[in-house]
Amino acid sequence: CQLIVPPLFPWIGASFGLSNTQLGLLLSVFFVTSCAGQFMAGFVVDRLGATRVLFVGLALLALASLGLAASPSYGVMFVFMAMAGLGNCVFHPVDFSILNARISALRLGHAYAAHGISGSVGWALAPVFVVGVTSATGSWRVALASVSALVLAVLLLVWVQRATLQV
Repeated sequence: CQLIVPPLFPWIGASFGLSNTQLGLLLSVFFVTSCAGQFMAGFVVDRLGATRVLFVGLALLALASLGLAASPSYGVMFVFMAMAGLGNCVFHPVDFSILNARISALRLGHAYAAHGISGSVGWALAPVFVVGVTSATGSWRVALASVSALVLAVLLLVWVQRATLQV
């Protein structure tokens, strides 16, 4: 959500009559929740396993995106931004756990590099995706619902490939 919601600020702000400060507060809720949750997510990954936690994180992000798309008010958006932060907080504990368990020490540097590059590509494409969908449909809500559908597709792919992710 860190690069999915902010590109939509002009449209969201206009829909609810929000200032830039109010919009920034939405993003702050996401980041504070994600930051606070990441520490605990590491313990949960160690206890329950990376794959289970990944499923929960992706499901939370899908629900949060759909909830943001359907939000009737600014206040409701806070709940879904916090949910998105909880979904987001699992990624580094999950992915590093999987990489460390599944990749040989000889190839681990390459795996980390590929991980970093793919993350950067995602960061670059997320704003293009949401602004493109918003421009094509005229609705920021459709863009966020599309994000939810995309995350659900990733969740399905992860479910199908879960055996290769087990640590």
